[in-house]
Amino acid sequence: MLHLLHYLWSTRDQGLILRRADAASAATLVRLRGYGDCSFACHGNGKSHYCIGFDLVEESKHKEAFPFSNWCQSGLFYLKSFMAPTVDLSSCQGEIGATVELAKDTLFYRGILEELGQRQLAPTPLYGDNDSARSLATHYDGSSKRVRYMIPKINWLLEQTKAEVIKMVRLSTEELPVDIGTKHGTGTQWNTKLDRTMGREGQQEGTG
Repeated sequence: MLHLLHYLWSTRDQGLILRRADAASAATLVRLRGYGDCSFACHGNGKSHYCIGFDLVEESKHKEAFPFSNWCQSGLFYLKSFMAPTVDLSSCQGEIGATVELAKDTLFYRGILEELGQRQLAPTPLYGDNDSARSLATHYDGSSKRVRYMIPKINWLLEQTKAEVIKMVRLSTEELPVDIGTKHGTGTQWNTKLDRTMGREGQQEGTG
């Protein structure tokens, strides 16, 4: 709650106006968007590393297929980078685990926004770069026995998808903002991604 209120206060000049959540004002509502990523088995103990994050954008400006340069200029209001609680047996399980953590926090923030009069009228898009995880969380039919060990998580994500709470959307690794929380990087391209993620893009212009 403190993260969200701090974000709303610091971006009060960005044009994010709180209105009642009804169909007539849907075009000016705030849209919650989530991002998740996993770095598989990157720790010495064999555990993966997860990173999840959220931003807010006016509903009228939201696009599910958008270039990296068109992000909301205020950046992410929430970014969490952490070691996986258990050892993942595959990169797909790691991505599913990160998606579950992202979906759980999505429920939390959707609830807060509803209390603020910003009930989300559409599924919250969850962006990721792993096709297998997105496929399993969207339309797994039980035919593949290789993923039986993560069926509870898959079924829960399927329930959230069917209930139109979340919608899995592909975003390339180059554009995925939470990539900065799962990998090391350097150089101009990496720093540009970091600045956009943190809402600092353009602040260094004109400096020597």
